[in-house]
Amino acid sequence: MKSVVIALLLGGLTVPVAQAQWSQNNWSPSQARDAVKKGDIKSLSDIYSGLRKRYGGKALDAQLRNGDTYQIRWETGGGRVLDLEVDARTGRVMSERGAG
Repeated sequence: MKSVVIALLLGGLTVPVAQAQWSQNNWSPSQARDAVKKGDIKSLSDIYSGLRKRYGGKALDAQLRNGDTYQIRWETGGGRVLDLEVDARTGRVMSERGAG
């Protein structure tokens, strides 16, 4: 019983660390808007348009990472869920994998 309690406590301590790392790599919406206005990156609207043509379907979630890569969870027209890594400057899909 003691080991279960310790494991739960330690597990709870790792969540803030993971969240801190996540927030350091992701850009805020205002940072993303500024980069789009400057022409440094494509807007999510433009990215989504290209993804709809390629996969059908819709976005489930998206994050701008390090100002150069969109991490997008996408549901295809056939209902398959994909995790996509998209170049924010060009809109090119750099990696695609089934969400697991």
